[in-house]
Amino acid sequence: RGAGVMSGLLAFAEHDSRLKGARFAALIPASQPLFGFYSRRGYWEATHLRHLTWDRYGETTGHVAFNTVTPEDFLALRRRYCPEGLVFTVGREAVVLQDVYAQGGTAQTQQGYAVYIAGQGKVLVPELFATGYEEADTLLRAICAQCGVSSAQVTLPLDSPLYFGQGVSQPFAMVKGLDERFEALQPYIRLAMEEFVL
Repeated sequence: RGAGVMSGLLAFAEHDSRLKGARFAALIPASQPLFGFYSRRGYWEATHLRHLTWDRYGETTGHVAFNTVTPEDFLALRRRYCPEGLVFTVGREAVVLQDVYAQGGTAQTQQGYAVYIAGQGKVLVPELFATGYEEADTLLRAICAQCGVSSAQVTLPLDSPLYFGQGVSQPFAMVKGLDERFEALQPYIRLAMEEFVL
């Protein structure tokens, strides 16, 4: 710490990216204090996520299918339930996806899906898409029952209509323009970050 190693690595990565024609750099700080570190180096908060605890445990209504997560399945789910803009391609990102969701699976109904990760008496739901609250509740109840827990930690995009107004917003990813002409529009950044995040 304090020897400039991280700053040097960051400067090298940015320079190398510029040489390859990149217009911006994006990163996900590993901890909250790092947002300040990157901010002092020209990065700004590009995306926020909403974190909430869901605890409406009860009987599951409707059929919920469970499966393990593969890159191909994940792409199919995205295309089916949110075709209006989320981007994901099966390629080198597949290794990252398998690593992130190695301990998880998917829960799916006719009206939505959720990706979940279970472990140590808790369930994390880093992705949830559903047509409404009732369908989201059905998915989360089924996941909790499947994992033997009574609540789930759910992460949603800041502007998701599901459980709107609930949870805590926290910065997630940061961006820095590498091109003087780079003008970052929020929707563009969200789409661009989609593959990076996974």
